[in-house]
Amino acid sequence: QRAANDPSICQAKTALLAAQTIKEYSRTLGIPIDVQNDPYKTGLIGQERTPITSDRGIVNAKILATNPNYAAAFVELLVKAKVHKGSLVAVGMTGSLPGWNLAFLAAGEALDLKSIIIASVGASDWGANLPSLTWLAMERVLNERGSLKYRSTAASYGGPSDNGRGLSPEGRDLIKSAIDRNHVQFINEPTLQSSINKRVEVDDTARTGRQLACYVNIGGGSAS
Repeated sequence: QRAANDPSICQAKTALLAAQTIKEYSRTLGIPIDVQNDPYKTGLIGQERTPITSDRGIVNAKILATNPNYAAAFVELLVKAKVHKGSLVAVGMTGSLPGWNLAFLAAGEALDLKSIIIASVGASDWGANLPSLTWLAMERVLNERGSLKYRSTAASYGGPSDNGRGLSPEGRDLIKSAIDRNHVQFINEPTLQSSINKRVEVDDTARTGRQLACYVNIGGGSAS
């Protein structure tokens, strides 16, 4: 039996506690848990379609991603990529797999990583696609309550061109409001290539001359 201070157990516990924090916050917003589509009652599964849903998604994949043991898997992947304690990494994440986002952040804390995170707020089916509980909201709550320390540096609409194409005007307005509420730099470029260039610019500015150890992509963000 593994000791309680086994690093992989500690990382999984951090991810689990972070998920419980989101579940409790979701409850305060009056968001019900759909036990058919969220059988483990994590609070990390959204709805099939909302105004900020950017793409198709498979609910089983979203359920799988809520397993907190992925935090240990992320540590293993980072170590294999020769990322060391205290390294600086650039991260692109979407709202599509909040469980994996949490797992990566827990892994980042275990390795004491410095992270430059750029998020796309739109989410595929069953992800963090509730306008009142976007990934940026989850991230802020985790930070405020001391569960996880990381916050995004910048955020975009997301979608195939990273600029909200395919979303309704209502959906884009809801995402822009979420970005404004969470005081995150807004990336809104006319083309996918210019969005990629802008993200590189944000990373270059934020790293202040330090070398990036790797780039981490979570979700299907086009700009990543």
